[in-house]
Amino acid sequence: MDTENRKDSGAGAIDGNYLESVMDSIRDSIKIVDRSFNVIFANRAGLENAWTAPPRQKKGALKCFEKFYHSSEQCSFCVIDRVFSSGAPAFNVFHSKNGGDASIIEISA
Repeated sequence: MDTENRKDSGAGAIDGNYLESVMDSIRDSIKIVDRSFNVIFANRAGLENAWTAPPRQKKGALKCFEKFYHSSEQCSFCVIDRVFSSGAPAFNVFHSKNGGDASIIEISA
């Protein structure tokens, strides 16, 4: 489909509520964080373990490391600096024990 037909049919125009619904349907945690570590957006999975109801009203109230990892400073495993300095995706995989349960955590940005 060419650009003109997409424009005429309305295809490609995405309503904000629709996009939020799509993001919320994804079971993986998705968070959009700015250069100052402020949470700009988090999907439902990203909010479930962090905020109490109503979660959407508290977005951005805390830095990502404060709310998601209960820390007062940037996490040692954070990849945000690499992403912003290089402009390329960055990944980190590590083991974590939360309440005695061991898990493997993958961070990608």
